Amino acid sequence: MMSEVLKIDEIDKQIINLIQDQPSLTHTQIAKKV
Repeated sequence: MMSEVLKIDEIDKQIINLIQDQPSLTHTQIAKKV
């Protein structure tokens, strides 16, 4: 059982928001925007 708590930093939040807004972005496009 996994009891580790994962923390989300500001960059993670930016990536999540980008993917939610534009799900067709490639990894390269996301990397350039963050």
